[in-house]
Amino acid sequence: MQPKLTETMMIALTACVIGGAIVVGSCLVIQRFWAGTRIVGRLLALAGVLVLAFSRLIVFPGLKLQFVNNWPLVDALMVVASFGCAVQLYRFSRNRKHPLPVGTIWIIGVTALITGLQFVFPEVLADLRRNREALLAGEWWRMVTPLFVQWAGGWQAFANGLWAVSVCPLAERFYGKRILALFFVPGILGQIFAYNWFLGGAGSSLGLAGVMGGLFAFTFSNRLEISESARMFSVLGIAGAVVMSFNHDTHGPPMLIGFLLASMMTKLWPNMQVASAGASVNPHFLDSQRP
Repeated sequence: MQPKLTETMMIALTACVIGGAIVVGSCLVIQRFWAGTRIVGRLLALAGVLVLAFSRLIVFPGLKLQFVNNWPLVDALMVVASFGCAVQLYRFSRNRKHPLPVGTIWIIGVTALITGLQFVFPEVLADLRRNREALLAGEWWRMVTPLFVQWAGGWQAFANGLWAVSVCPLAERFYGKRILALFFVPGILGQIFAYNWFLGGAGSSLGLAGVMGGLFAFTFSNRLEISESARMFSVLGIAGAVVMSFNHDTHGPPMLIGFLLASMMTKLWPNMQVASAGASVNPHFLDSQRP
């Protein structure tokens, strides 16, 4: 990717994170001090879904490069949905001691090690990133290894690291060591879409998108206990994943796959989430969410 485009993407990503944090914070303030949260949450979710639906009609001047014309808007809404949902779920599960998140430590530790090596030995990135020609030539490991290197360098490593620390421990509270499946199954299947769309690069964000999809699924499978604001964030997130898929954004399909996989886990192991989260419900939190 050209340096000018990379710089533009860095600025846009930073703006997405800052803007998303401001919106999430505003939503939490409204929820804390205004009794009309249910109506506000539904209106915000509806507005977000509508914006996502018509996002392809919105073009940012100076960003009309390949698929980049509308991705800052979609990404900003996805930041809101992801971190808003995560904040609500942390509040939901905060009143109980949780076991050491071994799966999370493994995912973050291995990714940090290999990502660190790419800065010392540049050939690591070249050997492990997505390369369609090399894959077709028999280098099958390129279906997995792109999850452990960051093609855009330090800023991508920081962003993905922040995302991993935010959502992986939370997901392991609800799904246990099955978080490994939520990371690797959507992450590997997401590579298929990336190769099919002739997109190079690499990054752990495809696996993290699958984990985030699992958190969205948790809010629906436990909708009687979860706050409505968390469900609204999840609706926005799933709508965003659909839009991203149509935009050929590689994060969309893994998020939808993670959502479906987590939903299957809930059906196959119905007591899994009750044991990990049900006993940790904060009754005062639930009371504060009721009309």
